[in-house]
Amino acid sequence: MRKNLKIKKQCKWLSVVCTLAIINCQLSIKSFANDTLVNNDYRSRAITAMNELDKSNHYVESLTSEALNELPIGLKRTISNVTYKIAIANAIFYNDHAELTAFAKIDIPQGSNKPSKQLFFGVSKLKLSYEGGIIGDTKLVLLGNISIPVGSSNLTLKGGFDINTGQAEDLTYISMDCNGFKEMGLSADISFPRSMLVPVDAKGNRLEGANDKVTSSFKTIVSDWNDILVNISLPHFEIAPLKGITFNIDQAIFDMSDLRNSQGITYPSGYEAKYMDAGNPTLWQGIYVQNLSITLPKQFANRGDSTKRISFTANNMLIDNNGISGEFAAKNILNINQGSASGWRFSVDEFHINLQANNLTGAGFKGLIGLPVTKKEENLAYTACISPNNEYLLKVSNLDSLQFNVWKAQALIEPNSYIQLTVAGNKFKPEAFLNGKLTITASNKADNSKPIANFKGIAFRGLKIKTDAPYLSADYFGYEGTLAVANFPVSIDNISLTTTPTQTKLSFGLAINLMQGKFGGKAGLNIIGDFKNDEGVHSWAFQKITLSKVEVNADFGPAFSIKGGVQIMEDDPTYGDAFSGYLDATFLKKISVKA
Repeated sequence: MRKNLKIKKQCKWLSVVCTLAIINCQLSIKSFANDTLVNNDYRSRAITAMNELDKSNHYVESLTSEALNELPIGLKRTISNVTYKIAIANAIFYNDHAELTAFAKIDIPQGSNKPSKQLFFGVSKLKLSYEGGIIGDTKLVLLGNISIPVGSSNLTLKGGFDINTGQAEDLTYISMDCNGFKEMGLSADISFPRSMLVPVDAKGNRLEGANDKVTSSFKTIVSDWNDILVNISLPHFEIAPLKGITFNIDQAIFDMSDLRNSQGITYPSGYEAKYMDAGNPTLWQGIYVQNLSITLPKQFANRGDSTKRISFTANNMLIDNNGISGEFAAKNILNINQGSASGWRFSVDEFHINLQANNLTGAGFKGLIGLPVTKKEENLAYTACISPNNEYLLKVSNLDSLQFNVWKAQALIEPNSYIQLTVAGNKFKPEAFLNGKLTITASNKADNSKPIANFKGIAFRGLKIKTDAPYLSADYFGYEGTLAVANFPVSIDNISLTTTPTQTKLSFGLAINLMQGKFGGKAGLNIIGDFKNDEGVHSWAFQKITLSKVEVNADFGPAFSIKGGVQIMEDDPTYGDAFSGYLDATFLKKISVKA
């Protein structure tokens, strides 16, 4: 009895194999004709097979060998409004298995106003056992690269198929079993337009080629196209409106899921109310970065090592179809003993950048800046704004009273004075434009006792203090107050300022009247300051007071009269340190002396 059953079962399978052999012969002829027609274009064959399947609607619940008597035959599954269709387009039958050619199609929704994006997959030599079940690998590979817009970025799914061997590269694919779609393996690149992100090289310089884009690659496996949530890394980049500020991201979350968001995602203030569906927050899609570092432009340099860029850590950046959003801030970035603005003392105590939907809503920094003519301890507090065209707008809060160490002077600064900050050659170039009055109390003694010059009310206009030669210059000097030299009242003929790369000289032409109409004279007085560059920090320090000339005019009637003068020379190109003079004297109206 058992022997008869075994014979009957063998006869049944023999009948199936014979039937399938006939079908196989017919299908091979049909397949050969199709191959010739489309020149082995697998994608065209996939489109043809799927169209035929949609017309016949020959879908089954499960794939079996008995179902292969009429091709194409299909399997269909819908997950989260996305339909995954698989078509068996060809079969070759052997003693213990059938070898199949299968294609698949996925329609990716692109929004209500756009047609869906169609993805086609294929595999040949897929083995189906007559006993039931698929043997070995079940991957249907994406037939060619496909680009899909994702907000402002572009997602490229990478596909590959070796027509000669029928082997699929391990890129983008779907896997299947006898019931149809199981899961999807993604190998993809995501790239961003240069209008949003601009790539930089290892040194932080912008890559200016039109085809240079910020691109990230990733691989993942998902069971639902609408539930893609994957870790990615991004190369260093700048934001288009902020040149020189580099964003460094080691890990980010690429969110294409309608079902969930990254755990712990934090949105910038006001973002949710303005750009998100309050009832369905999980519908947000984009890239979320929890931790990142921001490298400031090269002009924010540490004078101890100008090649080392200044960075700080930040949190919570969004990149989505609205653009880039985030609020980034840090404190104590560069202290006054480290920073240098082309030689001026400079600190960055706070820095912030605010971005919302790719718009720069705020960027700036604040700290201290020191003028090289003042003492090291006297620094000015400033706040600076960065405009979208990368200009720096500086406001100094306590620019009203300064100690000009270079001339041993107290300066009262008028409100129309200002300090500007520009960038040239990756360096900050500050420049001061000052108006005001000086009170000078200067002595050659270290403790400033017994002052030689005691000037009040020296007015100046357009005093420029720069980081390059000429370091100091002025449009006008005059006086409106009282002046004294060695406690004798004086008047001023002229005031001038001259500056070399190593020295500055504030010169006064003085007239002294010791006895009205009887005894007086003229003198040239110089207040001299030296330039120093101490480990990259510029400073002007008082050196000394000198007399450049002295002229005497005394007339005591018949007794005597004297006219004379001495010209004092220092570092003269001809005479070096020397003096020259003249004397014209008359005594008792009879004796004259000239020398």
